[in-house]
Amino acid sequence: MRRILMNIALVILTAACSTEYRYEYSFSKPFVSNVTVDAVTEKSAILSGTVYRDGGQVVSERGFYLSTSAFEKNPPSSAQKLVAPGNSGVGKFGMEIVGLSHGTTYYVCAYAVNEEGTVFSSTESFSTKKVAKVILGDTEVDFLSINKMHPSIDHEYEYNWALRFPLHFEGVESLVSAGVCVDGKDFLYDKALPASDDESIVVDCSTERSPSGDVTVSVYAFAEDKVGKRLVSDPRQLSLSTMGVSLRPYAEAVETDWYSEPGKGYYLHFFEIGVKVTTGASNITELGVFPSSTYMTTYFKPDYFVENVYYNTTEVVRSSEPEVTLNTSGMGVLKNGMNFYGWDHYTAENMATSTYGVSAGYEVYFSEEFAGGLGSSFSAVANTQGSYTWAWDSSMQCAKANAYSSGSNRAANTSLVSKLIDLKNRTSAFLSFSAYAKYFTNVNEEVSLSVYSSKDNKWYPYSMDLTNDVSWEVKVIDLSRFLGDEIKLSFNYTSTEASCGSILLDNVEIFSSAKAPSASALFSRRRALQQNKLDLVNKERYENTRR
Repeated sequence: MRRILMNIALVILTAACSTEYRYEYSFSKPFVSNVTVDAVTEKSAILSGTVYRDGGQVVSERGFYLSTSAFEKNPPSSAQKLVAPGNSGVGKFGMEIVGLSHGTTYYVCAYAVNEEGTVFSSTESFSTKKVAKVILGDTEVDFLSINKMHPSIDHEYEYNWALRFPLHFEGVESLVSAGVCVDGKDFLYDKALPASDDESIVVDCSTERSPSGDVTVSVYAFAEDKVGKRLVSDPRQLSLSTMGVSLRPYAEAVETDWYSEPGKGYYLHFFEIGVKVTTGASNITELGVFPSSTYMTTYFKPDYFVENVYYNTTEVVRSSEPEVTLNTSGMGVLKNGMNFYGWDHYTAENMATSTYGVSAGYEVYFSEEFAGGLGSSFSAVANTQGSYTWAWDSSMQCAKANAYSSGSNRAANTSLVSKLIDLKNRTSAFLSFSAYAKYFTNVNEEVSLSVYSSKDNKWYPYSMDLTNDVSWEVKVIDLSRFLGDEIKLSFNYTSTEASCGSILLDNVEIFSSAKAPSASALFSRRRALQQNKLDLVNKERYENTRR
């Protein structure tokens, strides 16, 4: 037994002595971090990375690959190889790169090399800043001002232009302000600059007044960056011309009246306003007049304009004061498309009106404006034939009679009849109304007015004295024969299959006055009191719709 055990031990020892033991070490490529990009400017940036492990071999080189083409893993052959200084070993490395292009996107990765090969990090991208730049866009001449000067000044007129300049930017994030310089005078943009180069701004400015109607001005855009550096665009010479046009606005006080309604009263000052073209009429395509007291602008559009001719209209100023001053401007469009304005700075003293003794008053005691329907004052009646009656026109805000339907004329006979109106304690009575007649064969036979007398139990006919297809008309009828009576008004409309017109009726009033005002004065009065009606826009809208 003992011998057997010794033999076994000998076998084991012999086997152990015959086995060879070895230790093998595995090498690998190094491990490098992603790139960090700092301090990016228009032309430079700082790159940094870290070699965390050398893979068991000495890291012989480390650095970066830079390209303007996007890549994800291995850099393209066109990429620029940048070897970092102190390029061996484990740890941080970095470098500043210069000579970059501004406003450009770059793609970069880090790399490290040992005997096992080269390893690349993930790709990062960065964009260099744009060089701040301001660009002057195409000039827009907003309007020309023609200013009448004081007689003591040698030249009669002075001119200046309102200009608009769009500004575009590159590198706007580096800028704090911008504007336009016109002949040495800066016009600063007074709002915050846009947040990106995709947006632009518009700067309004004007030229200095000049006695010449044709001038050339020097213009450039400017901007200031965050360090106070002023950047400018290329200068531009801008030629401006009046095309020989000059004009003279004017205003003349005509009448002042007192308007009275229950609980209120005020003066109505009537002016004749207009504009006279003194030179360059052939170069004007549109001409108008703009009084400062009202929103309305009156444009004159004849086929041609003539020099030294006055183009005028009537304007009404409503005021609590017995005396007012009206300033007025002429305006228009030149053949080159430029708008122009002109005004006289020294005619105010000639435009002050007086009360002219103020008449006994203008007092309205019956009024229907048809603002929301036919109202409580009138009712529509179908008479002997047809089913067509007076109706309310919602778009025009007035009463309307029309029997044209489905492309055909229809026969109709309809009246718009008022409630009973008391004239018992009145000392004067005038009826006024506004009407627009169109498409009639004989308008004053197909449209008429009747007044009913309670005393006589009788209807009295009146002609409305309308003109077909002209414009809105204001008519005034003396009702003094009905003083002390109670009356009704009936506006009558008749149509046939041969003749079928359209009539618009608005602003029916009965009022007392020391004298009968003119229709033109009442038209102006209506425009002042009811600015949403009797506007020339209504005429245009009506003409554009056949019925």
